[in-house]
Amino acid sequence: MDKNCLLPPCAYQGGKQRVAFEIVDYIIANDPIFPSPNGTKIYDLCCGSGAVTIEFLNRGVDPSNIVMCDKSSWGKFWEAIGSGTFSIEKFNWYCRQVPKDKSLIQEFLQELSKTSANEDEEYKYILLQAGSFGGKQIWKDGDKWLNTSFRSYWQPTETSKRRSPVNPMQPTLETLQKRVELIAKHCVGIQVVHDDVFTTLDIIKNDNAIHRVVYIDPPYSNTTGYAFQFDLNQFLSDLFDSTLSPIYVSESKPLSDECQRLRFNGAKGGISGLKQHKNEEWLSVFR
Repeated sequence: MDKNCLLPPCAYQGGKQRVAFEIVDYIIANDPIFPSPNGTKIYDLCCGSGAVTIEFLNRGVDPSNIVMCDKSSWGKFWEAIGSGTFSIEKFNWYCRQVPKDKSLIQEFLQELSKTSANEDEEYKYILLQAGSFGGKQIWKDGDKWLNTSFRSYWQPTETSKRRSPVNPMQPTLETLQKRVELIAKHCVGIQVVHDDVFTTLDIIKNDNAIHRVVYIDPPYSNTTGYAFQFDLNQFLSDLFDSTLSPIYVSESKPLSDECQRLRFNGAKGGISGLKQHKNEEWLSVFR
């Protein structure tokens, strides 16, 4: 397997895996990217599972040209990845603790979520998030894991419309290990800010890159289940004062006159099954 096979570690609420290709296509069509070292600096803010960063890497962008920011445990994970301190041996040790009997995985994750959130956060988090019900974000408050609800192993009955089982982890544990191993191998050199997005303002302002692009994937308005929220309008106002670079923002609605509706194929209903329409994905541009 090579770098072109990079994928986000696991399913995640609001993750951009299904639209990352289209997002990067649109950015490149409007702002040509110079992928070599010291080329275009790409800021991926509120990066989460890193789908957009990974798509840029798969297109040949050098890791040293990317700055990721996330305040959640995703930021802790990417910080260890970018600095080269993420230990595959330790991660694989945690993976070996997961029961081979899939019917026992939910209980295992429930017990893991009761352990210290400060100890080996970047390793535990990936396992917990991979088993999170509906991909809902798991976060930490102090030393505790919160919003912990995990999938059970479901098998079809004679009357079930669905004929295939539902695994308690998405992806499967084996696939998760392969994805993380590739990420750890190919993503060293990414600069990661494990903090509030407002801390990136000075970094962007003092960046001497000849060309840069800023992409933001904030928690969507009127959406629950995220650990951290911030005032997007205030951040954009401050960002306009810090850079003249193009800024791309994902949201469920257009935010500017220059915008693109993405071909998002999400099913209506959501996790609860109560939504009567499909979610929309928009990419808005500010210049």
